[in-house]
Amino acid sequence: MIPIKAITLLCIEYQEPLLDEDKNLTLKNQIRMDWIKQNISENDIEGFIKKILATVKSEYKVMPSIATFEEILLKSATKTNEQVEIEALRAYRWINKNLNAYRSVFFENIVLQLVIEDMGGWVAFCSRQASEDVWTRKRFIELYKMHSREKIKSQPRTLPGINTDNRIIFFGDKEKCLCLIEQQKNEQKNIIEMQENIVKNIIKREV
Repeated sequence: MIPIKAITLLCIEYQEPLLDEDKNLTLKNQIRMDWIKQNISENDIEGFIKKILATVKSEYKVMPSIATFEEILLKSATKTNEQVEIEALRAYRWINKNLNAYRSVFFENIVLQLVIEDMGGWVAFCSRQASEDVWTRKRFIELYKMHSREKIKSQPRTLPGINTDNRIIFFGDKEKCLCLIEQQKNEQKNIIEMQENIVKNIIKREV
């Protein structure tokens, strides 16, 4: 089912105007259709519309909001693959609202870090053209799904921005991110001390 047909069916069911006075989609319907295009494949639209009608038609006298659409989509995602795809899409939107190539970034979720690294790093991700958004979103979701299936042993780390100062954008719980950063600093310090001790012992033996 194509998105415009889905919106038409919903408008009929909820007795809401499809078009405005100029015979164009009303602003609300345009927003709804854009959301459906971005979140639901054409093969799944019909099933999604049926779930909307079955879930909320008896509760709402007017068409449900986009937030309700998202809630229904999340609840109806019974397959792990679908759940991960929804997570990926939400993460993509979240990240795009906080783009800043000049600041370094830290992701509490290691999967997001790996995705950004695979896409060229934080600066490259922030610097892409708006015309590339459709391809970028698709690639982001593919990589997110791939890394979500992996058994990742590495810990998150800071991805550098253009300015490598201490100003960091945190994606996730800030306190947890700071704890992870501090933990990594201590681990790095221990490694350096261990290497220095090894060198000292070698020198002592040679002497």
